[in-house]
Amino acid sequence: MKKRLILPILSILMLTCSQQAKAANFYMSPASGTVAPGGTLNVELKLNSTNTNNYNLDSAVSIVTFDSSLVSLSASNGTFFPNLSVDSSTTNELALTGTLNFGDLLGVSGDQTFATLTLTPQASSGTINLSYRCSASDRNDSNIMALITGTSDTINLLNTDTACGTNVGGSYTIGDSSTPTATPTPTTTSTSATATPKPTTVSSNSSSTSTTTQLVTPTTLPQSGPKDWLMAFPVGIILVILGILAI
Repeated sequence: MKKRLILPILSILMLTCSQQAKAANFYMSPASGTVAPGGTLNVELKLNSTNTNNYNLDSAVSIVTFDSSLVSLSASNGTFFPNLSVDSSTTNELALTGTLNFGDLLGVSGDQTFATLTLTPQASSGTINLSYRCSASDRNDSNIMALITGTSDTINLLNTDTACGTNVGGSYTIGDSSTPTATPTPTTTSTSATATPKPTTVSSNSSSTSTTTQLVTPTTLPQSGPKDWLMAFPVGIILVILGILAI
Protein backbone atom coordinates (compact mmCIF):
# COMPACT_ATOMS: atom_id res chain seq x y z
CA MET A 1 0.00 0.00 0.00
CA LYS A 2 2.84 2.38 0.88
CA LYS A 3 4.67 1.66 -2.40
CA ARG A 4 1.55 2.50 -4.35
CA LEU A 5 1.40 5.90 -2.63
CA ILE A 6 5.11 6.72 -3.06
CA LEU A 7 5.14 6.41 -6.87
CA PRO A 8 2.32 8.94 -7.49
CA ILE A 9 3.87 11.34 -4.98
CA LEU A 10 7.26 11.18 -6.74
CA SER A 11 5.58 11.72 -10.10
CA ILE A 12 3.76 14.79 -8.77
CA LEU A 13 6.99 16.19 -7.29
CA MET A 14 8.90 15.72 -10.54
CA LEU A 15 6.08 17.31 -12.52
CA THR A 16 5.97 20.24 -10.12
CA CYS A 17 9.72 20.74 -10.35
CA SER A 18 9.55 20.55 -14.14
CA GLN A 19 6.85 23.23 -14.25
CA GLN A 20 8.65 25.51 -11.81
CA ALA A 21 12.07 25.31 -13.50
CA LYS A 22 12.56 27.81 -16.25
CA ALA A 23 14.33 26.74 -19.42
CA ALA A 24 18.04 27.30 -19.62
CA ASN A 25 19.43 27.89 -23.09
CA PHE A 26 22.44 27.87 -25.38
CA TYR A 27 23.52 30.96 -27.31
CA MET A 28 26.52 32.05 -29.39
CA SER A 29 28.77 35.05 -28.91
CA PRO A 30 29.23 36.79 -31.22
CA ALA A 31 26.03 35.80 -33.01
CA SER A 32 27.30 37.27 -36.29
CA GLY A 33 30.55 38.25 -37.93
CA THR A 34 32.85 37.84 -40.91
CA VAL A 35 35.58 35.27 -41.50
CA ALA A 36 38.08 35.50 -44.36
CA PRO A 37 38.67 32.53 -46.70
CA GLY A 38 41.68 30.64 -45.42
CA GLY A 39 41.26 32.14 -41.93
CA THR A 40 39.47 31.05 -38.76
CA LEU A 41 36.91 32.55 -36.40
CA ASN A 42 36.39 31.61 -32.75
CA VAL A 43 32.84 31.71 -31.42
CA GLU A 44 31.89 31.12 -27.80
CA LEU A 45 29.00 28.70 -27.29
CA LYS A 46 27.43 29.94 -24.06
CA LEU A 47 25.16 28.17 -21.59
CA ASN A 48 22.84 30.30 -19.46
CA SER A 49 21.23 28.66 -16.44
CA THR A 50 20.62 31.77 -14.34
CA ASN A 51 16.83 31.51 -14.70
CA THR A 52 16.31 27.97 -13.45
CA ASN A 53 15.02 28.79 -9.95
CA ASN A 54 18.38 27.85 -8.41
CA TYR A 55 18.49 24.43 -10.03
CA ASN A 56 22.09 23.39 -10.62
CA LEU A 57 23.01 21.52 -13.76
CA ASP A 58 24.23 17.96 -13.89
CA SER A 59 25.17 17.80 -17.60
CA ALA A 60 24.35 19.30 -20.98
CA VAL A 61 24.42 18.24 -24.62
CA SER A 62 24.55 20.71 -27.50
CA ILE A 63 24.24 19.31 -31.02
CA VAL A 64 25.33 22.11 -33.34
CA THR A 65 24.24 21.82 -36.98
CA PHE A 66 26.04 23.41 -39.96
CA ASP A 67 26.74 23.05 -43.69
CA SER A 68 30.02 21.17 -44.09
CA SER A 69 30.41 22.45 -47.68
CA LEU A 70 30.85 25.95 -46.23
CA VAL A 71 32.67 25.38 -42.95
CA SER A 72 34.47 22.84 -40.83
CA LEU A 73 33.83 23.00 -37.09
CA SER A 74 35.95 22.03 -34.11
CA ALA A 75 35.55 22.72 -30.39
CA SER A 76 37.44 23.01 -27.13
CA ASN A 77 36.16 23.04 -23.55
CA GLY A 78 34.94 26.23 -21.94
CA THR A 79 34.48 27.05 -18.26
CA PHE A 80 31.02 25.70 -17.49
CA PHE A 81 31.70 21.98 -17.04
CA PRO A 82 35.05 20.45 -16.11
CA ASN A 83 34.68 17.81 -18.84
CA LEU A 84 33.69 18.13 -22.50
CA SER A 85 33.50 15.38 -25.11
CA VAL A 86 33.33 16.20 -28.84
CA ASP A 87 31.74 13.92 -31.45
CA SER A 88 31.99 14.86 -35.14
CA SER A 89 31.04 11.45 -36.58
CA THR A 90 27.67 12.67 -37.94
CA THR A 91 27.81 14.75 -41.12
CA ASN A 92 26.86 18.41 -40.67
CA GLU A 93 26.71 18.02 -36.87
CA LEU A 94 29.02 18.54 -33.92
CA ALA A 95 27.84 16.93 -30.68
CA LEU A 96 29.23 18.45 -27.48
CA THR A 97 28.62 16.85 -24.07
CA GLY A 98 29.57 18.57 -20.83
CA THR A 99 29.67 16.60 -17.58
CA LEU A 100 30.63 16.97 -13.92
CA ASN A 101 33.49 15.20 -12.25
CA PHE A 102 32.64 11.80 -10.82
CA GLY A 103 30.96 12.09 -7.42
CA ASP A 104 29.92 15.73 -7.83
CA LEU A 105 26.29 15.92 -6.71
CA LEU A 106 26.12 19.67 -6.24
CA GLY A 107 26.06 20.63 -9.90
CA VAL A 108 26.99 23.93 -11.53
CA SER A 109 25.11 27.01 -12.68
CA GLY A 110 25.62 30.44 -14.17
CA ASP A 111 26.10 32.09 -17.54
CA GLN A 112 29.43 30.84 -18.84
CA THR A 113 31.20 29.46 -21.90
CA PHE A 114 30.11 25.89 -22.57
CA ALA A 115 32.61 25.44 -25.44
CA THR A 116 34.69 27.48 -27.88
CA LEU A 117 33.90 26.75 -31.51
CA THR A 118 36.49 27.29 -34.24
CA LEU A 119 35.07 28.00 -37.70
CA THR A 120 37.25 27.30 -40.76
CA PRO A 121 35.67 28.30 -44.10
CA GLN A 122 35.58 25.67 -46.85
CA ALA A 123 34.40 28.08 -49.56
CA SER A 124 35.44 31.50 -50.83
CA SER A 125 32.03 33.04 -50.16
CA GLY A 126 28.69 32.28 -48.54
CA THR A 127 26.89 32.49 -45.21
CA ILE A 128 27.62 30.04 -42.39
CA ASN A 129 24.53 29.30 -40.29
CA LEU A 130 24.98 27.53 -36.96
CA SER A 131 21.91 26.11 -35.26
CA TYR A 132 20.88 23.28 -32.90
CA ARG A 133 19.15 19.96 -33.27
CA CYS A 134 16.56 20.21 -30.52
CA SER A 135 12.93 19.10 -30.24
CA ALA A 136 10.52 17.75 -27.63
CA SER A 137 10.09 14.49 -29.57
CA ASP A 138 13.79 13.56 -29.59
CA ARG A 139 15.51 12.66 -26.35
CA ASN A 140 18.87 12.19 -28.03
CA ASP A 141 19.29 15.74 -29.24
CA SER A 142 20.32 18.90 -27.35
CA ASN A 143 19.40 18.86 -23.68
CA ILE A 144 20.24 20.59 -20.42
CA MET A 145 19.89 18.34 -17.39
CA ALA A 146 19.18 19.90 -13.97
CA LEU A 147 19.53 18.19 -10.61
CA ILE A 148 16.36 17.86 -8.56
CA THR A 149 17.16 19.23 -5.13
CA GLY A 150 17.61 16.54 -2.48
CA THR A 151 17.67 13.68 -4.97
CA SER A 152 19.97 12.18 -7.57
CA ASP A 153 17.30 12.57 -10.25
CA THR A 154 17.50 15.03 -13.13
CA ILE A 155 15.06 16.79 -15.42
CA ASN A 156 15.62 18.04 -18.95
CA LEU A 157 15.14 21.82 -19.20
CA LEU A 158 14.86 21.56 -23.00
CA ASN A 159 11.95 19.12 -22.92
CA THR A 160 9.55 21.25 -24.98
CA ASP A 161 9.69 22.85 -28.40
CA THR A 162 9.19 26.22 -26.72
CA ALA A 163 12.24 25.66 -24.56
CA CYS A 164 14.25 24.52 -27.60
CA GLY A 165 13.22 27.75 -29.34
CA THR A 166 15.08 29.82 -26.73
CA ASN A 167 18.43 28.57 -28.05
CA VAL A 168 20.21 31.20 -30.15
CA GLY A 169 22.43 30.26 -33.09
CA GLY A 170 24.76 32.34 -35.23
CA SER A 171 25.24 33.58 -38.79
CA TYR A 172 28.67 34.40 -40.24
CA THR A 173 29.70 35.73 -43.64
CA ILE A 174 32.67 34.35 -45.55
CA GLY A 175 34.57 37.26 -47.03
CA ASP A 176 37.14 39.96 -46.43
CA SER A 177 36.24 41.97 -43.34
CA SER A 178 38.57 44.86 -44.24
CA THR A 179 37.06 47.64 -46.34
CA PRO A 180 39.62 49.77 -48.18
CA THR A 181 39.40 53.45 -47.45
CA ALA A 182 39.73 55.79 -50.41
CA THR A 183 42.56 58.28 -50.05
CA PRO A 184 41.39 61.80 -50.95
CA THR A 185 43.32 63.50 -53.74
CA PRO A 186 44.89 66.73 -52.46
CA THR A 187 43.73 69.92 -54.19
CA THR A 188 46.63 71.87 -55.71
CA THR A 189 46.31 75.66 -55.79
CA SER A 190 48.46 77.28 -58.46
CA THR A 191 49.90 80.65 -57.49
CA SER A 192 51.36 82.87 -60.25
CA ALA A 193 54.57 84.47 -59.10
CA THR A 194 55.07 88.14 -60.01
CA ALA A 195 58.34 88.66 -61.84
CA THR A 196 60.58 91.24 -60.22
CA PRO A 197 62.26 93.46 -62.80
CA LYS A 198 66.00 93.13 -62.79
CA PRO A 199 68.10 96.28 -62.74
CA THR A 200 70.04 97.17 -65.94
CA THR A 201 73.71 96.49 -65.53
CA VAL A 202 76.26 98.86 -67.08
CA SER A 203 79.69 97.42 -67.12
CA SER A 204 82.68 99.81 -67.19
CA ASN A 205 85.83 98.43 -68.76
CA SER A 206 88.25 99.11 -65.98
CA SER A 207 91.26 96.97 -65.31
CA SER A 208 89.64 94.65 -62.81
CA THR A 209 86.47 96.22 -61.43
CA SER A 210 82.97 95.83 -62.80
CA THR A 211 80.56 98.55 -61.69
CA THR A 212 76.84 97.99 -61.68
CA THR A 213 74.78 101.13 -62.15
CA GLN A 214 71.00 101.29 -62.02
CA LEU A 215 69.72 103.78 -64.61
CA VAL A 216 67.23 106.29 -63.28
CA THR A 217 64.93 108.10 -65.66
CA PRO A 218 65.03 111.88 -64.88
CA THR A 219 61.76 113.49 -64.04
CA THR A 220 62.72 116.86 -65.74
CA LEU A 221 64.10 116.99 -69.30
CA PRO A 222 67.03 119.41 -69.99
CA GLN A 223 66.15 122.69 -71.67
CA SER A 224 66.58 122.66 -75.42
CA GLY A 225 67.53 125.64 -77.76
CA PRO A 226 70.52 128.17 -77.98
CA LYS A 227 72.33 129.30 -74.89
CA ASP A 228 71.97 132.97 -73.67
CA TRP A 229 75.53 133.95 -74.75
CA LEU A 230 74.83 132.97 -78.33
CA MET A 231 71.93 135.40 -78.43
CA ALA A 232 74.14 138.28 -77.14
CA PHE A 233 76.98 137.72 -79.65
CA PRO A 234 75.49 139.78 -82.58
CA VAL A 235 74.76 142.75 -80.30
CA GLY A 236 78.41 142.87 -79.24
CA ILE A 237 79.63 142.97 -82.86
CA ILE A 238 77.36 145.89 -83.68
CA LEU A 239 78.65 147.91 -80.74
CA VAL A 240 82.26 147.34 -81.83
CA ILE A 241 81.56 148.60 -85.36
CA LEU A 242 79.84 151.74 -84.06
CA GLY A 243 82.84 152.47 -81.87
CA ILE A 244 85.25 152.31 -84.83
CA LEU A 245 83.14 154.62 -86.94
CA ALA A 246 83.03 157.18 -84.19
CA ILE A 247 86.78 157.50 -84.21
